[in-house]
Amino acid sequence: MKTKKLLLSVVFLIAFQLIYAQALKTKTIFEKNNSHITIEKSQESTNKICRTIFSFDGRSVPTGLAWDGQNFWYTDTGYLYKVSPAGLYLDSIVNPAPEVFFLKGGDLTYDGTNLWYADEQSAMLFKIDPSSKVITQFSLPFYGDFDPNGFSITWDGTNLWHNRYDDTRILFKLSPVDASVIDTVVLDHEILTLEWVKGELYGMGENKLYKINTATGMVTDSLDWCVPFSLGLAWDGTAYWNVSGPSVIFGIPTGGENKVFKMNADVNLAIDKKMNKNEVTIFPNPASESIFVKGNGMQSIEIYDVTGTLVYSLMNIRQTIPVEINISLLPKGLYFTKIYEQSGIYTKRLVVQ
Repeated sequence: MKTKKLLLSVVFLIAFQLIYAQALKTKTIFEKNNSHITIEKSQESTNKICRTIFSFDGRSVPTGLAWDGQNFWYTDTGYLYKVSPAGLYLDSIVNPAPEVFFLKGGDLTYDGTNLWYADEQSAMLFKIDPSSKVITQFSLPFYGDFDPNGFSITWDGTNLWHNRYDDTRILFKLSPVDASVIDTVVLDHEILTLEWVKGELYGMGENKLYKINTATGMVTDSLDWCVPFSLGLAWDGTAYWNVSGPSVIFGIPTGGENKVFKMNADVNLAIDKKMNKNEVTIFPNPASESIFVKGNGMQSIEIYDVTGTLVYSLMNIRQTIPVEINISLLPKGLYFTKIYEQSGIYTKRLVVQ
């Protein structure tokens, strides 16, 4: 990870000067219906679980990646590009970040209406309307004007999440209103990029995909990854996509391929089988103050005592992250928690102590 930190800083400092200078010479940065993309079928990996279906070349130095429901957006040193899943460049927005040592690069996410761009070096967060291209600017938490180790941004359906991948390993939960810090937790691994998928938080680091418990900061499982020098991660509803950074910086091989890769179905199956064994969980359990209920597509939660009396209910759940429930007023004893999901109804035992 230390090597990756150094390479990330070098890529935005050096490759930017060469590639961005060329981009400035080319006034038309994007061309309608112009792919300029090499589609590579059946990218095989030495990892038998993690394989890629195809990839398309990124312009300049791609870093962050986001899915807007129909197309992808990825960040570059000079622009944010809109690209179809087939690899056609559809639109572009000038990268709004200021130049800090000639560096621009970071992660992207989409909240259903706006793009959010976290620029690593300037420590700024940009809310971007992709239609009107109106931009609102916020400051990312921690370390003020220069944040070389705060790369990621992701959306959980209600709030934003951002983390530092240096030794502090801080995961921030941010308000979409003003980017203020709602909560923090210290991660037990160095995580470079984040993505919410099916109500779970995943992160990339050290060529692994990690599943993260947002309540404790602990990595609960991991899967060997097949995309070298992994940067931005995105989920399109059916498949994972991942940016592979530049292959060479200053003549030093990084292992990256400067492409955006799409994973095949084997990856989904491996993650669901290995990392999502329990579809619905309650933690901690036993508990005395509060519990978290995690599921995929939860709609409502009910808690019953041993006599069958309803003692708690929560309806119309819309968030994708684990739901926190205060149980401090419940008498000690055994309870049954009923979780209603799109896939069915699940009943879990709960011990209040």
